[in-house]
Amino acid sequence: KNNQDARLSQVLHNLVNCLRIIGLWVSPFMPKTSERIFEQLRLNPYKTFSEGEAWEAMPASHQLGEASPLFPRIDTKQAS
Repeated sequence: KNNQDARLSQVLHNLVNCLRIIGLWVSPFMPKTSERIFEQLRLNPYKTFSEGEAWEAMPASHQLGEASPLFPRIDTKQAS
């Protein structure tokens, strides 16, 4: 079980790091979405790409904020 917990912790850390980097990459053309990603990750947005590009830029012990959808759900019945 300890091995599974360690593996789960590593997977979640990698996922959060991916989201952080995605927030960095989308900032030039989706600035509001990028801001919301960083708010939910409880991080300050980066001023430059080189500032946030390192994989381990965020410590594993970092506490996340409240999660909420980045994009509204599209009701397909109303869209028709």
